[in-house]
Amino acid sequence: MVSTHAIPELAEGVRVSWEDNMQVFALLYPEGMLVLDRAVSELLQHCDGTQTIEEIFIEMKSTGSIPFDREIILADIDKIISTGLVRLR
Repeated sequence: MVSTHAIPELAEGVRVSWEDNMQVFALLYPEGMLVLDRAVSELLQHCDGTQTIEEIFIEMKSTGSIPFDREIILADIDKIISTGLVRLR
């Protein structure tokens, strides 16, 4: 599983977007899109290559905008990393 000390960043051409017609957040990339759950989308919106995953978790917790389970998010992020849509620094 991915370390919380890793610094994630979206791959080139990848972005997180709210898809109004489907009422979901999605990870958009040139070949398609991946529908995200709210907590994972929250984390990915902070993946700019400057913060560790732990720092992003702390920020998410401090804003308290949505409840989240760290282990579930880490497992989901691990899957997304395996696709190449998110890189670790």
